[in-house]
Amino acid sequence: MTEGPSAQPSKNPADPEWRKRRHEFRLARLNGSLGFATSGMNALLLANGAATLGLLQFFGSLFKETITNAKNAKLVRNFVLSCSGFSAGVVLAVATSVLAFIVMDLLREDYKSKRGAQFRCAGLTTAILSLLAFLFGIYFAVAAVRLIRP
Repeated sequence: MTEGPSAQPSKNPADPEWRKRRHEFRLARLNGSLGFATSGMNALLLANGAATLGLLQFFGSLFKETITNAKNAKLVRNFVLSCSGFSAGVVLAVATSVLAFIVMDLLREDYKSKRGAQFRCAGLTTAILSLLAFLFGIYFAVAAVRLIRP
């Protein structure tokens, strides 16, 4: 059998060409995953940051009146908890971005790096915690609005 341009690529792991193709494939997959992760982190950061700013503006206009009764005290408590949840979500989204950078750096050097896998798990955990903080903030924002409009 003659070898030529139509010959099948080697599937032998000892072949340097096969290793090069495998490495290029892994880097392409890593870059694709990184793009997807970056979009997710940007969404978390935008959602938490925008929710915090919107909440501050809404309650800023609401609190022009003096706070005297117990209903308003509960409203303030819900507002503070909601802002705390959204702010924690922003901090966690930024931490996720930092961890993603570390993971990218570690995995480019060694695709099967144990440290890279550990930082990847930490990054996924902070992303999930950021989402949970966002949901926490939404819960207390809704509770505060229900106090205003029962």
